Amino acid sequence: MENGKTGKYFKYAIGEIVLVVIGILIALQLNAWKEEIQAKEELKASMDSMLDDLAQDIEFYNAEIERIGKRVILLNDFTQGNYSDIDIEDIPDILSYNLPTKDFGTTYLSLKQDRQFNMIKNLELKEKITSYYEVYCEEYSVIATWHRKFVTETIENYFLLNLPYKRGYKVDSKDVINEVEDGKLLSITNYQITVQDEAIVRLKNIKLLAEEMIQFINSEYK
Repeated sequence: MENGKTGKYFKYAIGEIVLVVIGILIALQLNAWKEEIQAKEELKASMDSMLDDLAQDIEFYNAEIERIGKRVILLNDFTQGNYSDIDIEDIPDILSYNLPTKDFGTTYLSLKQDRQFNMIKNLELKEKITSYYEVYCEEYSVIATWHRKFVTETIENYFLLNLPYKRGYKVDSKDVINEVEDGKLLSITNYQITVQDEAIVRLKNIKLLAEEMIQFINSEYK
């Protein structure tokens, strides 16, 4: 009888252990499931934030394409001697225009730091995001930084050395026209036009990529 009771107790104990183990496994599975849902929700929120970043990028591209385009038209007229619609005294300021820099990819950097980027399952989307920020945006930032240095060291220095400035950073229109007709300022102006023409093309291409990414992210996460 004692052996029988012991066997029953032993079976009962094993059953209890099995139930406890099953309960633990279920709890772990539920916890993992909840964590996975939370991680997906956080990734969705990050992708929504990236959409906001991209929308701001596109606003930046549109604004700069318009501003640069207007400057290129003015500078083209200036090089061709069409001075009637130009305030010649503004030419030094127009020529000293820098390609603006911008902080790209705030959300992208956060995704990488938090290791959420690896949760993106769509490999094509991951490749597009990486290419957009680490290739195209980076290339633009490098060019803009170089251009700022070029304007400071070459164009602004040239004006300071060759144009007699008045108070308020004003110059005489005759002095500006003489400089362009002598040739050196014409060369600088043509170079600036070339740089800014190329910047417009680059900005338009990056804008298209940003628009494609918005469509891709929306199709994946909306």
